[in-house]
Amino acid sequence: MFALRTIRNHWKKTILAAVVSGFGIQYLVNRYRESMLLRAYCLEAKKYGEELFNSNHQHRRVTVFLNPAANRGSSKALFERNVAPLLHLAGLEVTVLKTEYEGQAKKYIEVLDDTDAIIVAGGDGTLSEVITGLLRRKDHETVSQIPIGVIPLGKKNTVAKCLCPVSSSSVQQMAELTMSAIRSITKSISVIQFLGDEEKTAFAVSAFEWGAFTDSDVAKAKYWYFGPLKHYMAYVVTALKYWPPIKEAQLSYVLPCDGCSRCYTAPGQILWKWWHLFLPPQRQAQDIDYRKIVNNKCGVSYSEVISMSQFSAVNYRFQHTEAQKGPESVRITITDDKFSKSNFIRQGWKRIGMKIKNEAKEVSANERELLVKAFTLAPLGTANSGPESWFLLDNEQYELMKVSACLFSDKLRFFYCSSFTVPLESSEI
Repeated sequence: MFALRTIRNHWKKTILAAVVSGFGIQYLVNRYRESMLLRAYCLEAKKYGEELFNSNHQHRRVTVFLNPAANRGSSKALFERNVAPLLHLAGLEVTVLKTEYEGQAKKYIEVLDDTDAIIVAGGDGTLSEVITGLLRRKDHETVSQIPIGVIPLGKKNTVAKCLCPVSSSSVQQMAELTMSAIRSITKSISVIQFLGDEEKTAFAVSAFEWGAFTDSDVAKAKYWYFGPLKHYMAYVVTALKYWPPIKEAQLSYVLPCDGCSRCYTAPGQILWKWWHLFLPPQRQAQDIDYRKIVNNKCGVSYSEVISMSQFSAVNYRFQHTEAQKGPESVRITITDDKFSKSNFIRQGWKRIGMKIKNEAKEVSANERELLVKAFTLAPLGTANSGPESWFLLDNEQYELMKVSACLFSDKLRFFYCSSFTVPLESSEI
């Protein structure tokens, strides 16, 4: 009775204590599950280390590019707690290079030598620097064969979500991608090259974006005083202050081709070796004679002026692993400018929800899609678009300019995971 009387007399304090206790218990439960999950991954990594030790094979050399400033400065602690123990238990020879300023990863990659794998521990910006620096090297044909691992320690982690879509938590995603590097499970990934003014080149693995939705997303930092609502207020301000958010550009593009007489390339001459006297060289027979296939659209450039609210170009097969048929292509999505203010805000808030849940975006009625091999985009005007407008390459900001893009098939190799290394039950109490 005394306890009930106390609760009745101090019900506000009781409710507050119950809420705080509930959150505290949930936090402790989550930490315990994470520790049990990491313990299971450590045991799995230890098996690989023991096998390597018993086989007397040379240790694999791994170079880690760590951005300590990523994720509000918590990336170093996350790496040392969730990733580094797995790498060391697996018997890998690990070299950690910490970046201290923007662009330093590119400088590191220019002189990188004697490594068997690269692991990027940071966000999309750090990964973009590593890829661009790697493909700008004179010996890029050789160094591009070095497999790349991605540890998601940034805010959006677009590429990591595509490489490991099966994870249920950030800790499991980090552990799974680390184990994929330990097990050397790789796949070839196509890269989109962007050529801008003054022959500036940049590379993207996932997506290119430009438009009113992109500008609103970038501008959210200005509205920090709204706290967690700043993402949503950015679209409201755009609708009220910069309406209509119309973008105009000259778009030129070339359609993809499965292979035809126009793009057919004859097999190169086989370099003769002395053993060919005894073992004549053999060419791999082609199932299809592309010289007999006629495609009048192959290599033809199409051009049009577009007026829209949003333009995006994604590496189609990278974001849609089930699309294995047909030629590799870039999927362009053009969103028209026929929006009311309320619809614009609603669509913007919907984009925020899909990014949080990592859901695939469906094509709406006011969008047009094109599958292309290459394209050139020249902005013509940005009236009413706001004070600043940017291109986004894999969520990294680039200044507005005319860009030409083309797809390089199977240019890089990435570590990826398609299934769980450790079952979810290992994390249960």
